[in-house]
Order: sequence, then C-alpha cells, then structure tokens
Amino acid sequence: MTGLSDVLQLRVRYSETDQMGTFYNSRALEWFECARTELMRRRLGMSYAALEARGVFLPLVEARLEFQGGARYDDLLEIASTVEVSGRAKLRFDVQVHHGESRKPVVSGYTVHAFTDRQGKPIRPPGWFLEMLAGVGALAGLHGLIVCSLWAVCLAGGMGFIRLGSRRQVSAGLRGICFSSHANRSRFGFGTRFGAFVAAAVVLWVLKIGPGGLS
Repeated sequence: MTGLSDVLQLRVRYSETDQMGTFYNSRALEWFECARTELMRRRLGMSYAALEARGVFLPLVEARLEFQGGARYDDLLEIASTVEVSGRAKLRFDVQVHHGESRKPVVSGYTVHAFTDRQGKPIRPPGWFLEMLAGVGALAGLHGLIVCSLWAVCLAGGMGFIRLGSRRQVSAGLRGICFSSHANRSRFGFGTRFGAFVAAAVVLWVLKIGPGGLS
C-alpha cells in the first residue's frame, strides 16, 4: 500500500530549548505527534479525535529517534511525515524534521501504533479505515501520475519547439495558436490550444531560466 505524506511547518518555542541552546530531546516526540495528527486531518480527512469517537485508538507501541542536528528558539522547521499500514494491525509513521531554510536535518525516526478499542484491547484495523486509506492513496498516486505525464508531454513538445528557433520565434508561434483570430482558432480544437498554452508556459520557462537558457 502506498504511504500518504504530508509536510507541517512549525517554529521552535522558547520552552522547547534547553541550557545547551538547542531543543530538548523529548520535544522531538511531540513534533512527531503534531505531524501525524495533521497528516490524518489533512490527507485522510479525519482527525484523530474523530477516529477515537468511532471507537478506534492508536496507542504508541514503538518509537525510534535519530538526532542529526540542533534547532534553536524561533527556528522554522519542516516536518515531513508518511503513514502506512505495518503488518496486519499496526500503523507506522515515518518522520523527517529539517530546517525550513537551510534544509539541514534535525531529527528523523518513526513511531508504530497498534489498533485498540476503548478498553485497550487489540483489534484489527476497521475495514472502513483501510478503505479510506487505500482510496486516498490511490487518488494521490493518480494525481502524481497525471502531473508527471503532463510535464513529460509539455517538456517533450517544448524540446521540439526549441529546435525551431529563438525564443522570440517560439513565443510568436505559440501565441499564434493560442490567441489568433477567430478564423484561425477554428483550425485548432480547444484541447490543442489549451495544450499549446501550457506548453508555451513550460517552454518559455525553460528558455528563460532553464539550464543554459536560449538567447
């Protein structure tokens, strides 16, 4: 099953630092909790509170942390998290915390959570939860495939246009397809003109700031 991912930003609070000027080690687990809570809310469309209201609990049964760098008061951090089913009745959240600007790593690790009922008795993951997780994961995979395909088509077309001449000639040619007179537009379907418009944006970006540029 493909894991779902999310990125959360937060700043180091003064109360989270210690005498050595960096964050206190136990705070990392609190950041992990913030990350997985927001991942569920944003990506699954269900808060952890809503999950508990349906009688499903996720107690922590395993955690691993690797401290990779420091973080001082008011530093902006990005917390990237991924969730997937682990075994038959557990969820695993993989987390990477790094500085938002320098991208330097701060701490990485994972937590594993069992499925239990209100009394703490282990249960199998509810069918509706697995269906929701699989459904959202499938949509995310489809979206990524569509985006990658569109970029591939646009870039392939753009490379062909680049061979035709200079930036000015490419721009003029594409504008002719996208914004020509009514008589000329009738020669091209909407899909063709829209595709050309998207290709124009990609091509001009490549010509302007892409590797090497084109004069």
